[in-house]
Amino acid sequence: MKSGFTLIESLLVFLLIGVLLSWATFNLSGITSRVKLSAAARMIASDLRAGQIKAPSTLVFGRDTYSVEGENRKLPGGVAVVRPITIKFSKTGSPLPGYFGTIELKCGESSLKIVVSNLGRVRVE
Repeated sequence: MKSGFTLIESLLVFLLIGVLLSWATFNLSGITSRVKLSAAARMIASDLRAGQIKAPSTLVFGRDTYSVEGENRKLPGGVAVVRPITIKFSKTGSPLPGYFGTIELKCGESSLKIVVSNLGRVRVE
């Protein structure tokens, strides 16, 4: 009797490996979009807080870019602002009336919100 694997056993192993690799690739794509989204939210929250410190200042958010006092910044690939918004801080660091609100970011199926309250609190949800 010869030892070794039959053709069917070998094919089943390769099929199983292929299924596991495709499943892992699918799951990793979701992780990368969440990582990009989280990094963009932290970057924007940091720029908002810096804008409060350097007040008076204006931050204008477009679809995939935003500007801080005229300096343009690009969001990571695939991350987009759902609804453009302008945030303005007075010289005391609090937002001007009508210039505060929620910046919603979306990347694939994931989304995060950066909230600037009327009192000036910046938080990521």
